[in-house]
This record gives sequence, structure tokens and C-alpha cells, in this order.
Amino acid sequence: MKVQTFKLLVIMEVRLLSEEEEWALGECKNGLSELDAHHMKDLWQKSRSKWASYGDDNTKYFHGIINVKNSRDRIHGVDVNGQWIQNPRINKREVRKVFKQRFTEDCSDRPPLYVPTSSN
Repeated sequence: MKVQTFKLLVIMEVRLLSEEEEWALGECKNGLSELDAHHMKDLWQKSRSKWASYGDDNTKYFHGIINVKNSRDRIHGVDVNGQWIQNPRINKREVRKVFKQRFTEDCSDRPPLYVPTSSN
């Protein structure tokens, strides 16, 4: 299928394909897509079976990695007016304030948008 698809794509660069060739190209692409989907499903099943066999051995390791990543992604503190604040409520409020200031519009007066609707 890959060879036939490649040949048809090369022909398509030189000239227009006939209806029969277009149909064959479509069939080849569909077949390759189907094969790829089956291959991905097989890989997923293989990974699931490996996890079932060996996953319990590495659970502590994987949880450790996830916990490190989560702690790295958190906001532990915020500098407010030169003072380092680590209170989660104040951090949340200050972060919201910063993003609210950044994403407010300068121009609050927008022209109206009229979209014609078909009413039957």
C-alpha cells in the first residue's frame, strides 16, 4: 500500500490523476490510516500489559516524579510591594489582580456587530 501510494503521489506531481487513480489513492490512504490505527491500539494494549506486569514495582518512583513536578508547578510565594508573601489566599488574590490588570481592555466602547439571521 505504501509503495502504491508513493507512486500515485509522484504521478500526481507530474499530472492530474484519473478518476480510477484518485479512487485508488483514496483507498490506499484509508487502508494506511486503518493500519496506523490498529498499530496504535496494539501499542496501547502492550503498554497496558507492561504496566499490569511491572507497574507495581515502579509506583513509588512514578508518584515521586509526579509530586516533584506538581510542587515545581505551584506558586509558592508572591512579591507584593517588595515583600515576599507565602499566604495562599493573598497569593491567589495578587495573581488575579495582576492578570486582571493585564487583560482588561483599554477601549470599552466597541462597535456593535450585526449578524443577519434567517428567520423563516
